[in-house]
Amino acid sequence: MPRIREEVDYDAIINAIKYVDEHGVDPNHKCDTHFISYGNKQYDAKYVVAIADSSIGSSEINKASIDKSASRFNSNEALNLLKKLGFQTIR
Repeated sequence: MPRIREEVDYDAIINAIKYVDEHGVDPNHKCDTHFISYGNKQYDAKYVVAIADSSIGSSEINKASIDKSASRFNSNEALNLLKKLGFQTIR
C-alpha cells in the first residue's frame, strides 16, 4: 500500500496550511507532539501532510479523503517529508 504520495511537494504543503487556516483542525486529528512551524504558527504535522496527500489528483478535500490519507502513514513519516521539503518541524 502506498504511503505519502510522491507528488506531495512544497506547494501542496502550503495549500494544506491555507486549508487549515480556513477550516481549522478536525478534533480527531489533533496532535500534541508533532508540529510544523510556518508563519509564526504551529500546525499538526500529520494533519497537514494528510490534507496535502488527499489533495493530489482530487478537486475536493473532505474529511473522508483526509482520514484515508492519514491512515497510510505515521507522524514520523510526515515529519521526515516536511524536513526534506525544508519546513521547520517541532517534536
